[in-house]
Amino acid sequence: MPQMAPLPWVTLMILTLFTLFLVSSMIYFNIPMKIKISTKPNSINFPIKW
Repeated sequence: MPQMAPLPWVTLMILTLFTLFLVSSMIYFNIPMKIKISTKPNSINFPIKW
């Protein structure tokens, strides 16, 4: 384990990477689901809500 001097910068970087990953994954999973729901409204009865 290295020294814990730059801890807030590391936590900020991890938080920004995590939020970017969350936003990109939500966008990536919402676009195909919206396309499926718009194309087949009757087949999807239980839309996934995280």
